Amino acid sequence: MATGSGGGRTREPGEMWNAKLKTTTSLDDSGYVLFTVEESNVSKVDKCGATDVPYCVNYRSTRDPHSFDEPPGVFKTGTQLGDMGLPVFREGWAKLKLAINNAAIEKGDPIKVAASGGGKVDKYTPAALLTSSAAALGASVETRFDQLGKIVGHSEEENVPQGTTLIPGKDKVLVKLSIRAIGIIT
Repeated sequence: MATGSGGGRTREPGEMWNAKLKTTTSLDDSGYVLFTVEESNVSKVDKCGATDVPYCVNYRSTRDPHSFDEPPGVFKTGTQLGDMGLPVFREGWAKLKLAINNAAIEKGDPIKVAASGGGKVDKYTPAALLTSSAAALGASVETRFDQLGKIVGHSEEENVPQGTTLIPGKDKVLVKLSIRAIGIIT
């Protein structure tokens, strides 16, 4: 339960809240990493890209509960959801959507939004630091800090093979979330 007065937390660890979804966005599954975006002077969420700062994860899809199509084909957009929004969270464990042709992932590996974006994740592999000059090293370190601020958590799965999304029902990875509200260096 959220506390309403004084300093401290506005939400309890693992608590969900409803966030408004960007007007044209719909989500076909749970487990997408989302970021905040301003639309018509209102803070909303959308699928996170590789250069965006992760904010939260969606708890469910935007499937129309009155559509009984199988497989589901009708997903509501942010406009159709309106002020109700959809449930999101930023702490705890989550099964996150894997990028197509994901890298092999072992338990404990850091997880980031994939280069292809779209709110899907992949293993974080740091680039080598450039040491040719002090300026190059400084720029490399700043880039590394920026990348570290975009890690969404660490894998809790045992050995997720490369290209797992090609195996039916294996398009997610269990992650202990560590999403930050902002990047380390701004």
